[in-house]
Amino acid sequence: MKDLAAFRSKLSQNQKEKNTVLHLSDFRLSEDQIEEISTLEHLRLLSLSNCGLTSLQPLFPLSQLHTLVVTSNDLTNPKEFSAFPHLTTLRAGDNRFRELPEYEVLQKLTWFDYRDNPILGAEDLASCLQLKRLNLSHTLIPNFSFLENLTQLSSLYLNHCLLLELPPMHRMTQLKRLFLSHNKLKSLEELPKQAELSMADFSHNKLSQIPRWIWDMELPLVLDENSYYEKAVYVMGNPLERPLFQAICEGSDALAEYYRKGEP
Repeated sequence: MKDLAAFRSKLSQNQKEKNTVLHLSDFRLSEDQIEEISTLEHLRLLSLSNCGLTSLQPLFPLSQLHTLVVTSNDLTNPKEFSAFPHLTTLRAGDNRFRELPEYEVLQKLTWFDYRDNPILGAEDLASCLQLKRLNLSHTLIPNFSFLENLTQLSSLYLNHCLLLELPPMHRMTQLKRLFLSHNKLKSLEELPKQAELSMADFSHNKLSQIPRWIWDMELPLVLDENSYYEKAVYVMGNPLERPLFQAICEGSDALAEYYRKGEP
């Protein structure tokens, strides 16, 4: 955790410059320090990840915030987000929320990160048609049918969600980044073929085949756990059939031949 001197320096600089952005993640904040932050009513972006927060109430004076980042805290009351009516970005993953924020908050969000919270449903998101980035990884939501309406999504994260099949995604033609690792998927046939994905993570599922249309996107298929590319399709940790696995290992020419033969 960062020290008091660093906190004072950041706060003093912000007060002097009236900067609308303040990053204070990884500070273990006292009640007095939180009260000091709440006086900065000019703020529009506030990041307080991993700060030991148990309530947002002391921050209610910051009603003009557009972006609030409070990941990895001990927050439990999602109704507190209603004190920030102008939010368009809310990143509140890794807390202890059991319910979503109020609909009045959700309907304005374009970026919503609620990963790793013990929620069991997210149906209210079905009407949040403006969402562009959504992260619900590490949740136990049993039904993702609400995703069918979210046609403007460009980034979707559903890692570690115990998915047996893909949620309805055929209308998500704006998707650019899709993360579905560590699930139990056996097929990718329901993915929106019109989407122009730049990154997709299908690693650690139960896939034996990768559809040709994914190969046609001309992104590398990656098997190496230690490799990272900004534009790629990650397929490691799947029981891929042997000819496909071998073709991926041999490179693009072998893959082209594999799919030329009509596989799969």
